[in-house]
Amino acid sequence: MPTALTFAGVAASGVDHLNLITVPSFPPLKTGEVLLKTLAAPINPIDLIVLKGGYPVKPKSTIDGASVPGYDGILEVVESADPAFAPGDVVMPKEHGFGTWRTHAVARAADLQRVPRTDPRVGAILKMGACVAWVILADAASALKPGDWIIQNGATSVVAQLVIQMARLRGFKTISVIRDRSADDFTEKKRKLEALGGDIVMSEGELERGEAVDLFAGKNIGLALDCVFGESGQRMAELLSPGGTFVAFGQLSGANSTITLTMNLVFFKNLTFRPFRLSKALAARSDEEMDRMLEHIIGLFNSGQIKVPELEVVHWDDGNPAELSQRLRGAVEHAQSAKIGKTKSIFVMT
Repeated sequence: MPTALTFAGVAASGVDHLNLITVPSFPPLKTGEVLLKTLAAPINPIDLIVLKGGYPVKPKSTIDGASVPGYDGILEVVESADPAFAPGDVVMPKEHGFGTWRTHAVARAADLQRVPRTDPRVGAILKMGACVAWVILADAASALKPGDWIIQNGATSVVAQLVIQMARLRGFKTISVIRDRSADDFTEKKRKLEALGGDIVMSEGELERGEAVDLFAGKNIGLALDCVFGESGQRMAELLSPGGTFVAFGQLSGANSTITLTMNLVFFKNLTFRPFRLSKALAARSDEEMDRMLEHIIGLFNSGQIKVPELEVVHWDDGNPAELSQRLRGAVEHAQSAKIGKTKSIFVMT
């Protein structure tokens, strides 16, 4: 039987009002609709914010008045009443709010983007992981030349791991900054990032204390990628070379964190500061451009040029409902925890 995670209302801990339900049978498709089965869906930071009622784009799908979370993932067409898709096609939602934390869904064909078939793990991180890294680098590439450096924080994240690999393919070098942690954990995380092609891996503490100043001498650091903001972002901005670009695409330090634009940064260094919104960046691309980009990215994974980041796979099956509910809710609870360097969890439907 089809199942779904739903929630109603808002709770400080999103998992408190998350329920696994059995979905009633679907009515016959209307013209322009498709019946889908979900292949994989990630638990992203945006999903956790949605569960707590803090994200402006609300879920668009409801079941018996309760919202279906999950804003990313890949699905397979089971039945189609639209000539654009046929059974077996793989798709992803075009916009936020779709509701991928369910095994099946009915959707308008116009709301879906075709995706080449790939490993479910790749599909789970394709839009809000691989596309973020690829588009940011593609947009910045014209201002960088081979041998230039990119500095990024939150570097154990899926996006940062993909930036390391995609930057290497373009001939760029990376400085990856990770949060302070135990010596053994830092050594292990550093080893893994270097194995992906990371050139310099350091901690926030090292950066704050100025212990790596000599490492930056003579390097043209042309791009800073900030998913944290606040003090961490400020330190990266200070390290940018004249004419560099600072891209803010996250706020892990909180919505009220700030960065000070000093005269040195804005006038003397002539830095460019800009935000990155994935939804806006993808909307600016035509369907043909999206097709080419997705085919290219998935081709990099399928050929082994890019490795899939380490992921925690949570199997969503049709077994015992109580056990399944505990497993799925446990994965969300883990994602909400404050543990440093935790692995991203994804649901894979089996």
